[in-house]
Amino acid sequence: MKRCKVHAFFNLLDHLISYKKLPGVSGSMAYNLSVAVTVGGGLFHRLGKPMKVTFDDGEVIEERCMFSVFGNEQVYGGGYHAAPEAKLDDGLIDFCIVSEIGLLRIAKVIGVYKKGEHIIPKTRKIIKLLRCRTLCLEFPEERRVSIDGENGVPRTFDALGKVEADVGVDFSHHSAIADVLEYAKSIGCAAVIGTTGHTAEEKELIFAVAKEIPVFYSGNMSLGIAVLCRLAKQAAAAFPDADIEIVEVHHNRKVDAPSGTAHMIFNAIKEVRPNAYENCGRSGEGKRTKDEIGISALRMGNVVGIHEVHINTGTQTLVLKHESGSRAMLADGAVSAAKFMVGKEKGMYDMESILNAQ
Repeated sequence: MKRCKVHAFFNLLDHLISYKKLPGVSGSMAYNLSVAVTVGGGLFHRLGKPMKVTFDDGEVIEERCMFSVFGNEQVYGGGYHAAPEAKLDDGLIDFCIVSEIGLLRIAKVIGVYKKGEHIIPKTRKIIKLLRCRTLCLEFPEERRVSIDGENGVPRTFDALGKVEADVGVDFSHHSAIADVLEYAKSIGCAAVIGTTGHTAEEKELIFAVAKEIPVFYSGNMSLGIAVLCRLAKQAAAAFPDADIEIVEVHHNRKVDAPSGTAHMIFNAIKEVRPNAYENCGRSGEGKRTKDEIGISALRMGNVVGIHEVHINTGTQTLVLKHESGSRAMLADGAVSAAKFMVGKEKGMYDMESILNAQ
């Protein structure tokens, strides 16, 4: 598993960027200098900042904290043992959050934290250490974070340079797709695209690049969703005159609607109903047409993902449903896709390709 660590140490990262540029100052030295300056600032203002964290099981922590780190490594910037029991191969994120405390207690707490001794019950009210598969951080205002490094500067493909890889997996943001595909072409590896919300132009680019390198593109990395798409297509063919509606439900933080998965299901049905078209979020007046397939999107709570296909003939109703129990399902699917793509010829692949190969 790739090593990963993320820092959300608020004011510290601003200092890090400045100190890292000084001649003769190493990353570890810059980190420790930044800690000292940030803590010293507590003489004049509150160090803590509000933060809300939602974990995969729905547990929520909402409080003012000094800083937080998470990832799958034990040691973070400056030699701090933030997650002394973290493992690279257990599929879990170790999340450490340090609550806001008075200046007089900071020196003692920092020492305990640096040695990795904060896992004892005595300090758990101040330093919380949790393990999860997914988490969502929310701040009331913009915050700087450092991803997989100590300098707080975002990484780029240019900085990464040429690497040897069979497959690259993208779960970033749809707007990054041009850079992702260009880098995959430059190093000659296959690309697995798990991001959703692509514009029409971005989708055109994905299909165009698939003529040069192998590309795996799916609105959902679940094999179960692939089975659902296949069953929906078979049901649509079996009931050619039936009304079909797609309903999808996700957590209240999802930004795109309808989901990429809902579009996947529609496209599968369209293979046997070529005249079908989407009606997303039906409203206003007007009768339902024969070729219409309605798609409704609901956003609520911490729902990982529910997709239903309703097929009604007027005398009977068939409902196909897939419900995601954990976002780890998407990671499992991405790993399966990456393994599947090793050694593939240029072209477009998807979850249906995996099903057909079994």
